[in-house]
Amino acid sequence: MFRNKAIKQAIVITLTMILGVSLLNIFANPNDQDSRANGTYKSSNDADNEDGEDNSDSYPNIDLPEVTDIPGQFPEMSMPEFPDIADPGVYQVEVSEVEVSEPEGIKPMVDNIVDLQNDIAAAPTDGTPTNITLTGNITLGNALTIDENRHIILDGNGFTITQNTTGQRHFLVGTALSANIGTLTLQNITLTGAGGAGNRGGIEVSDGSYLTVSDAIIEHNQMAAGGGINSSGHVNLLTGAIVRNNEATGHGGGVHTSASDAETHMHSGSLISQNVALHGGGVGGMGLLVMHGGEISFNRADANGAGGGVFSWTSRDGDPAFIMHGGTIEGNLAQVGGGIAFLGTSVATAGENAITGIIHDGEIINNGRMFGFADTVQGGGIFLQGWARLTIHDGTINGNYASGGGGGIMASSGANPTENPPITTLNIIDGLIDDNSSGASGGGIMLNSSTTNAGSSIATLGANVVVSNNTAPAGSGAGIAFAGITDINTTMLTINGSTIQGNTAGADGGGIAIWAAPRQAFNMPSGSVLKNTAENGGGIFAENLPSVSIGSTVTFSCNVATDGAVRPPNTLPANIAATSSTIFDHPLNNLDINLDGTMILNLAVRFYPVPTVILRHPMQGMRMLSGRFQ
Repeated sequence: MFRNKAIKQAIVITLTMILGVSLLNIFANPNDQDSRANGTYKSSNDADNEDGEDNSDSYPNIDLPEVTDIPGQFPEMSMPEFPDIADPGVYQVEVSEVEVSEPEGIKPMVDNIVDLQNDIAAAPTDGTPTNITLTGNITLGNALTIDENRHIILDGNGFTITQNTTGQRHFLVGTALSANIGTLTLQNITLTGAGGAGNRGGIEVSDGSYLTVSDAIIEHNQMAAGGGINSSGHVNLLTGAIVRNNEATGHGGGVHTSASDAETHMHSGSLISQNVALHGGGVGGMGLLVMHGGEISFNRADANGAGGGVFSWTSRDGDPAFIMHGGTIEGNLAQVGGGIAFLGTSVATAGENAITGIIHDGEIINNGRMFGFADTVQGGGIFLQGWARLTIHDGTINGNYASGGGGGIMASSGANPTENPPITTLNIIDGLIDDNSSGASGGGIMLNSSTTNAGSSIATLGANVVVSNNTAPAGSGAGIAFAGITDINTTMLTINGSTIQGNTAGADGGGIAIWAAPRQAFNMPSGSVLKNTAENGGGIFAENLPSVSIGSTVTFSCNVATDGAVRPPNTLPANIAATSSTIFDHPLNNLDINLDGTMILNLAVRFYPVPTVILRHPMQGMRMLSGRFQ
């Protein structure tokens, strides 16, 4: 059987023509029907039909055989095999142009500023995300505004948006009206070229608005504040977000938080690097910075600036301004606070409203020095001043440097208003302060108070804190330096179970050096002072002490005083009274010494092994030495 309709129709037509000729003969000779049925034709003169009627003018009843049963009518034909029409592998339809309707919320790809502006303007105002993908580089003349609850997801597809007009941003996310917010997500894109002293941020994020950056670069922008990003809203820097080589003449070379309720969150794989500002080379301002991970590295504050990596200068009504859950702050530089600086110098930041930082984990390393620039003066890793409070639950402060004190950490009450004496607080619960250095004193940590105004610096170190391998080659207190400068301020240091080990000072107090004034106090109920080295007081050097207490469980071992073994006299100087004139004949183990007068010393100390030098009392003070062994 034939499977093609066209072939069938052609055969039928052909048969009709052939049969038509035969029918004419039959019509002309109706008596030849029997002969046709037998394959022969009868003469037209044969007898009529059995009914005797003349049928010459009507069609006879003809039983046509099947076409294939007619022998000799058609030659053998080689017919091609036609595939079954249901075979999907044979029939193909080529379409030159197909129009596809766009799903709601999906925007076409764009390569010019006009289309980009139109697509942003056409986005829904109900917060529904609108996706836009670039197919080429774009140059801006004015900032692009995303507001009225629009949510734009801009995939740069590897292309760059360049701002070509001085004083203009790339994006304004939200407006001044708190209800007129916007949301912008940037991915796989580079933003560059925004600049102008009168504006803030390559991207400006208003109050209540959101910016998310992933696998994108914000670079080479110059602004008055927030060279890369200026935000009073919410900023999320995800994996691959890079804010680099931006500059601000004010605060926040990379990112500036311009409101106390602003938040910036850094996540693993994000980077803020090589930015420059007056204060806060990497991140600066009034809001909250949370490091869930990521890196703030090689940023720089001005020669007279604070906070090379991070800078905060006002409170958040008692809420933290900085929280570090992980990540790294490395290689940053400033005059004070190479890595981090908290300057709570305003009366408004008093008491419970002090600037607060919390470090749960992370590394603050190798800050305070940068090739071609002057070293950090105070607080190579961290600098606290005024109404500032830092708690370290865990983490590492390592390899930082300051030329003038506090290679790892500097805490100072600072020069603040006398009507509101500040309290600077450092609380280290757990952590490692290791291998930091100072060109003066306090290689690891330095505490002091203002020379002119009242104030207090208070530090507490817990049982799991290790202060080790810090150096002060030209100064004292390689591990910790503790100075009360005047009689109008207070400095208090408590060490409860910490280990002070392997620190080296060029002058006095390899482990701890203390210069006290009338309102100072040092308390060490427990802990270890081990393997420290100094000219005098390998373990602890103390001078002009009003109040010192060292508990009986404190262990001193293997500390070295390079000035030699000086054995104290058997009698005290005339200006110091004691309950016993033979206290120095007591075995050097579990000593209790009470000195009457303006200085009170309570000792119950264990020495392992027994040192040759224990105490020396000069006329103007007192030195407590754990020195060279014989």
